Amino acid sequence: MRRMKPISLNEMIVVALIGALSMITKPYVRSLFAPVSGAIGIPTGVPAGAIYMFWLALANHLVNKMGAVLKLCVIQGLLAIVAG
Repeated sequence: MRRMKPISLNEMIVVALIGALSMITKPYVRSLFAPVSGAIGIPTGVPAGAIYMFWLALANHLVNKMGAVLKLCVIQGLLAIVAG
């Protein structure tokens, strides 16, 4: 069993910045893929979601500690609720 290491303040700042960047770029990514996905008949969320999941992999790669991706998801969820 792997022992959980605490996430430092610097790593939490990185996770928070990645969460904020993901929420800022979300409408731009959706609008970028809307004409392409509409032309081939797939929902806009499919290609945009694939790009959107990149942020989770980036947070996992940069922080590389257990729970970092979960914290990113919580931050994204809270920002989505606040932003509407």
